[in-house]
Amino acid sequence: NEGVLLKYMEVLDAWRKENHELELLKTNLERRVQERTIQLEESNRALSEEILKYQIAEAALEESEERYRTLFENNHTIMLLTNPENGRIIDANPAACHFYAYDRETMRRMTMSDIDMLTLDQGFWANASQCQNFYSRHRLSDGRIRDVEIYTGPIHVDEQLHLCSIIHDITDRKRMEEELTRVHKLESIGILAGGIAHDFNNLLAVVMGTISLVKMIIKGDDQIFEELSRAESACIQARELTSRLITFSEGGGPLKKVQVLDRLLRESASIALSGSNVQCIFELPENLWPVLIDEGQMQQVVLHLVRNAREAMPEGGEIRVRAENVLISEDVKPALKEGAYVKWSVEDQGHGIPEEYRSKIFDPYFTTKPLGDIKGMGLGLAICHSIIKKHEGLISYRTETGKGTLFTVYLPASPEEKVLSHEDVDQISAGAQGKILIMDDEETVRQVMGQILTYLGFDVVTAGNGDEAVALYVEAMKKGRPFDLVILDLTIRGGMGGKVAVQKMSEIDPDVKAIITTGYSNDPVVQSFRDYGFKGAITKPFTLMTLRTVVRDVLTGDRTDGNASLKKSA
Repeated sequence: NEGVLLKYMEVLDAWRKENHELELLKTNLERRVQERTIQLEESNRALSEEILKYQIAEAALEESEERYRTLFENNHTIMLLTNPENGRIIDANPAACHFYAYDRETMRRMTMSDIDMLTLDQGFWANASQCQNFYSRHRLSDGRIRDVEIYTGPIHVDEQLHLCSIIHDITDRKRMEEELTRVHKLESIGILAGGIAHDFNNLLAVVMGTISLVKMIIKGDDQIFEELSRAESACIQARELTSRLITFSEGGGPLKKVQVLDRLLRESASIALSGSNVQCIFELPENLWPVLIDEGQMQQVVLHLVRNAREAMPEGGEIRVRAENVLISEDVKPALKEGAYVKWSVEDQGHGIPEEYRSKIFDPYFTTKPLGDIKGMGLGLAICHSIIKKHEGLISYRTETGKGTLFTVYLPASPEEKVLSHEDVDQISAGAQGKILIMDDEETVRQVMGQILTYLGFDVVTAGNGDEAVALYVEAMKKGRPFDLVILDLTIRGGMGGKVAVQKMSEIDPDVKAIITTGYSNDPVVQSFRDYGFKGAITKPFTLMTLRTVVRDVLTGDRTDGNASLKKSA
């Protein structure tokens, strides 16, 4: 029994050991299961978070692509999607289709090389995966070329990399920039041209004055007289060139030169009526005063007025073109300055202008012709009005329904500068009297003008600037021997010019008689000299006869605006 008991005790101990190990294994297993469960729970939680993030990202991507698609489809800016490998156009928005004038399917079969004139190499687009901004030129479906500015950058659409090009048409902007650059260049050149013309006119004044003076001195020698006349004629032609320079310096206004209208009226009217059943009757006197006009622009006016008259008489008839010399005072034509004018007119026998159109005929783009008629753009009379206004004239009309229309144009008359002849020299007497002050910063101009006026019989004193001239004028007043006339240069380098000098003289002597001179023929002071206190104006270079006439008219009290010789003949 003792052996059995011992055996039982051994088995019991062994069982206890095994049971303890099982307990340990169970505990360890439970611990491991617990740890694994925690790990699985953490993994599940992380996975859920990742799934949620993915779902959010996917929703955001869908929303982003939807926003992109909406932006792409509805944007008024030209947008293209292209393949970065070969430049093939993947898609084009409606704005692009409208700009290039291709339908969408056609554009999807094209590459950038089909429309881009400067980046024809497809490799350019393969290397254009980075954002960049550049200029190019694009061809439209009708062959027109437009300047464009392009912004290109990468974009993912439907999980694929594309290039998105945003394109702006800058053709008009570029032309405006080029035009602005051209204008700035012209302004710079114009300033230079105006300065050159002014200085050259001073030199011409000296040459022409000297020639005139010598011709009076040696009037008995015919050969020398003729040679000097040839030189004087060349000076008058040179003055026309300086006039063109001054016109250019003022921004492209009319290039005026002295003309007599009869030839221009006859030739232009004949051209306008060529091949028509309308007859033109001319009433043009032989003694028409010359006018200072741009011949090309004035021809446009005549052509348009005569063509209008022709169109008003489709069944034929007569057009009358008349011209005459007239003197205008402010109370007769308030819209015109007082002075001498050439008045010319075009009258037809047509149907007249209807009442409802009469207030609009000079409006730009107003026309009664059918839409699409290339001759009916409505600019003709507006352009005529602009041209006449630039020539300081006036255009008006009178019409009566069923009886026709009369257009009348007034153009300022201009003295015709001519070479001094033997007859002119014989008419010039040296018996003039009076004391004249000449102010000019060019010594040679002072000398020549002084010699001419001295030869004519005047007592001449000269000054180099406005301050000196005012001082001489004050001194003469104090001594009781005032100047009968002052001739003042408008522009003095580094000193007082004629505009300020005459104001100071007027404060001392309200009855001062002053003439303004300048090489800038289109200066406002010359055009409206009375508003600045002057009695007359003369532009350099001038002939002896012109100087003599203006001086005489101012001294005798005649009002003059540079057309004194015209007024006398009238």
